[in-house]
Amino acid sequence: MRDMGLWIVLLAGCVGGPGGEGLFGGGGGGGPDDDDSGSPPDSDVPVEPVVVTVSADGSADHVTIQEAVDAAPDDAIIEIRGDAYAETVVIDGRTLTLHAVDGAVLDAGGDARGLEVVSTSTRSVVTVEGLTIVRGQADYGGGMWCQDATLSLVDVRITDGRASHGAGIASSNCTLSMLRVELVDNVSGGDGGGGYFEGGSLDVDESRFASNDGADGGGFYVTGASGVTRNSVFENNFGHVGGGVWFDGNYTFTGNTVFGNDARWTGGGFAGYLHSGEISDNEVYENTCGTDGAGGFTEASTGAVLRNHIHDNVAVDDAGGLRMLYGGALVEDNVFQSNVASGGDGGAMKVSHNACELRNNIYEDNQADGWGGALEIDDDVSYSTGNVFRRNQAGSKGGGVHMNMPYWNLELHDSVFEDNVSGDCGGGIAFDGKLFHLETSRLVMTGNQAPRGGGVCAQMGTLTLENGIFAGNVADGAGGGLYLDLSEVSITNVVLHANHAGEGAAMALRGTGSAHVSDSILSANLGSAVASSVSTDWRYSDAWANDGADFIGMSDPTGRNGNFVEDPLFVDADAGDFHLQSSSPAINAGDPDRVDADGSRGDVGAYGGPEGSGW
Repeated sequence: MRDMGLWIVLLAGCVGGPGGEGLFGGGGGGGPDDDDSGSPPDSDVPVEPVVVTVSADGSADHVTIQEAVDAAPDDAIIEIRGDAYAETVVIDGRTLTLHAVDGAVLDAGGDARGLEVVSTSTRSVVTVEGLTIVRGQADYGGGMWCQDATLSLVDVRITDGRASHGAGIASSNCTLSMLRVELVDNVSGGDGGGGYFEGGSLDVDESRFASNDGADGGGFYVTGASGVTRNSVFENNFGHVGGGVWFDGNYTFTGNTVFGNDARWTGGGFAGYLHSGEISDNEVYENTCGTDGAGGFTEASTGAVLRNHIHDNVAVDDAGGLRMLYGGALVEDNVFQSNVASGGDGGAMKVSHNACELRNNIYEDNQADGWGGALEIDDDVSYSTGNVFRRNQAGSKGGGVHMNMPYWNLELHDSVFEDNVSGDCGGGIAFDGKLFHLETSRLVMTGNQAPRGGGVCAQMGTLTLENGIFAGNVADGAGGGLYLDLSEVSITNVVLHANHAGEGAAMALRGTGSAHVSDSILSANLGSAVASSVSTDWRYSDAWANDGADFIGMSDPTGRNGNFVEDPLFVDADAGDFHLQSSSPAINAGDPDRVDADGSRGDVGAYGGPEGSGW
């Protein structure tokens, strides 16, 4: 409207011919500098925003921020100069920028909210830059409240807020962005110590949430909002569930540092209902919790946990690193190191009632007082492949992994277990349950230790094991490589080399079921190679240079059914290379009904059979 008025004035001065009168009777002028073209002014020329100044000492346009807000036109910049302003500011239906300079502080005095941005009839679009807000108090959003508005915070600090939800800041259905924002020392009686964000969208970048306290989400709580938090720090926050942060929905949490947070209950670092969201590329460390998931806790989640480094977290009960309950998330390319479940199971991670995919993760130096030094899989159908387990320790079963799976089937493939220790059964892996079937392939088990089943201990159910290497595992009792007390066992293309046990250095077969062993090599085991009390079908396998009787509790199968006793001629067993030399007697000596990937008769050993060349 202002532009139209200007155009009318210009037009009034230009109508009338040379020397004539203007439209309203004024002289036409007609001099050489006059522009009689009738063209409108250039609409592309930027209009400088109006700047309204505030200073508490009276040296500016206004002495309070609220006066400046009320007086400023839309699109104005309100420059808040470096004083302390003891007031509450409300912005309703306005488009404004609050720009604080020289350390300006909005002090709400501990009995009112600091800043409120709402949209009663017209949507507010507000930017706040450089302002510090202290001692705000309200039901929602002690320091700041946003409702149905667009709000951008840049270089803002909110501290010492109090509220029932979102002591620092709270929002409802806002489009909210936060860049280099600090929420520090805010305390909420309910959810969201630092911030509470419900609905709308949230974009957080390069921000810091420290020493806040709330129920769920000590640092902040996000529900029903889409968006992302990235490149931010969550430190020393305290909450009931989610000491550092709690979020749900389609939310992305990426590239953040989460450390020193504590949860009274679950999820010391982070917690929530992940749904289709993503937790990626974060460093999560030195967090604690009163029960499960010191690093993080997710429930009913189907999203993705990717490329995180989760280390040195301590849970009082289960899952020092990550606890996952229900859902079916993808967990891939993470590193779990030195996490502790001090009174329970799953030093690094515990998953229950899930259909997760666990892919290409590294688990090192984790510890559980109970089951699963690194990983506890409980009543679960998760799929596991490409994972590495090193130097983990369990007080009870499963130094690397413990699986407790009544009535479920599970697959575990392409994984490495090195130097894991358990206090009971299964230095590398322990399986318990009933009516379960475990299918494994391409496992490397080296240097693991336990009283029974230095490499693997499996009790009840059935097991299919194909293309594996068990070397240098130790059991004080039975089963250096394998201790199997199952209803049915199938072992094909497996190398068991230099394992050590009181009996059954390679394997101990127990129970009332049956076992089928084919195309496998037992070599240089220290002690009787096999101790069996079950019906065993042994075919096309090599038993060579074992220290002690090769077979106890069963007839010696060598010399019949394709079995033989010859040096398999590994490339370099001492270096862990169990490929066969070209002159090995195990080449083309397997079950003639099985072929190698190249179509020839199958080789005996870990790299024979149709899947032997795939690792």
